[in-house]
Amino acid sequence: MYYDTEPFLFYVVCEHSPNPDDHLHIVGYFSKERDSPEMYNLACILTFPPFQRKGYGKFMISFSYELTKREKKIGSPEKPLSDLGKLSYRSYWAYVLGCGLS
Repeated sequence: MYYDTEPFLFYVVCEHSPNPDDHLHIVGYFSKERDSPEMYNLACILTFPPFQRKGYGKFMISFSYELTKREKKIGSPEKPLSDLGKLSYRSYWAYVLGCGLS
């Protein structure tokens, strides 16, 4: 299958290892359309399994909103959300709103 990646920006999140022999470990990434007519601020998000439940998903969701604010736009994630995407966004918004549900 062929996908055109030109319309997307990709943001890779890395973790710095304290071990001097190790350098950076990719923990996940998210993509964002360069120009989204639907006003999506996030197209795809992935945190690799060994790094899940460490807050990287919340960080990437938050960062995608911050990028959108810098562009002086509003936005939401691309729909439909996967089951894990729904859980991630519910957890993120519960955290942001201080609901203690995450």
